[in-house]
Amino acid sequence: MTCAYTVGSTPVRIDLPAVPEDGRAGTMMLPYIQRAGHLGTDGLKRFADARPTAGRTEVTPGSGSVGVARVAARGKGDLALTLSQDTANAAPEPALTGEALRRATERLAARLRP
Repeated sequence: MTCAYTVGSTPVRIDLPAVPEDGRAGTMMLPYIQRAGHLGTDGLKRFADARPTAGRTEVTPGSGSVGVARVAARGKGDLALTLSQDTANAAPEPALTGEALRRATERLAARLRP
């Protein structure tokens, strides 16, 4: 599921991939996370290696413009909520990056009832 919003003048996107295999939802999003997070190969590898476990939220290194929260699924499967600025060709809005984006991602994920 993908939803797009505008916060001020900044496009914001929420993705919620759900897959039947544990630990795979975030992996599916890595190409998008790399583009939206303005990550090079090394930054993407660091993020992929340290991506959050269920119940945790992380932001991408560098600009911190992508937040990812793993959501504990009932039974088998995996959910990952991704909150990002859709600014592939522009600089991210600083007010929606880093710790502020991590908190917003965490709050959205907490509202999910899988």
